[in-house]
Amino acid sequence: MPLMSLTYQSEKPRAELLQELLPPLLANLSLARAQIAIDQIRTHLADPNRGQLVLITAKSESERHVAAAILVCHDDTSTMVHAGAISPSSNDLAVIGDDAQPNWAEVFAAISDQIDGELRQRSVDFLQWAVDPVEKSEPDSGVESVVRCCAWFGMEPLATLDYLSGPVEQNVIAPNENDRVQGDQSGPLRFDAIDWESVAAHQDLRSQPQGWSDLRRVIEATYAETADCPRLSEFRTAEQTMRGYRNADAFDERFWLTAIDHDSGQAVGCLILATHRGRHESDGDQQLPILEIVYMGLVPESRGRGLAKHLIAHAMTTASDVGCDRMILAVDRNNSVAGRLYRGAGLTEMFCEQVWCKSIS
Repeated sequence: MPLMSLTYQSEKPRAELLQELLPPLLANLSLARAQIAIDQIRTHLADPNRGQLVLITAKSESERHVAAAILVCHDDTSTMVHAGAISPSSNDLAVIGDDAQPNWAEVFAAISDQIDGELRQRSVDFLQWAVDPVEKSEPDSGVESVVRCCAWFGMEPLATLDYLSGPVEQNVIAPNENDRVQGDQSGPLRFDAIDWESVAAHQDLRSQPQGWSDLRRVIEATYAETADCPRLSEFRTAEQTMRGYRNADAFDERFWLTAIDHDSGQAVGCLILATHRGRHESDGDQQLPILEIVYMGLVPESRGRGLAKHLIAHAMTTASDVGCDRMILAVDRNNSVAGRLYRGAGLTEMFCEQVWCKSIS
């Protein structure tokens, strides 16, 4: 069976070109994943300051797009929006013949080389990609081809994440079903916020405001023996992860918090929250924010004391204070303790995704 002769290049992600490529490129994704991809592209087209879109394509001799990858680059991190084959239309097949087939392993290896070269030029050293997880009952699904593509790109699976959502509750149910935290009775903890106003050049994303270093040290400590994406520390330092949170669209400077033990005065954990715009169904066009728990954790010596429920209680109260009626978060599916905590607080699963990543050497 003859193979296509292909050329590979970086192209400007013009709106009209994306409009042509996206329908066939996203066709095999779940509705949730396709919507996330479209929202990412729309956001970065509207505001280039949020990150630069990069489009890598593979073309046949007839200039037909055969495969493509769309990325967002920001700081030293790149996120794959999506990559995959572009199925030809019936008219295309009439011209090229159905016996002309790409060698997909070679195609995506070549696209991977293009991506790596592009990212090195931009001093990006980390690539991540969230995809629909493969269900064992669907071994031949289009989803599996995406996961196969991840492997062709030299990426490694990092974690499978469950995305949970639920109403902001007045009572947070702790892991012990008989133990409830009323309102914001933070009990043994106080929460110190980062002072972003201390940054001399506020728009410099690498500037370190007062409290940044303290929070970084706490986050580093929470990585020890964690069940929440434990492999992440192989690829990213706490500093790099924090900058990634800072660059996110939903960044909210008010809610980067270090949890301090009232009695000892020692930092025992952290809570990073973000706010998303959302729509309340009963209020028509009124936009209500949705609170996201971006990251929360406890240092090893403070675990097992029931403090995690106080972090959740504070997040719930914060959500209520800023007018949110819902909360969202992602949790590593293998982190059963955290999963029980969040579900006990009234959060239920919306969707799940598998995160792949690699370092760009």
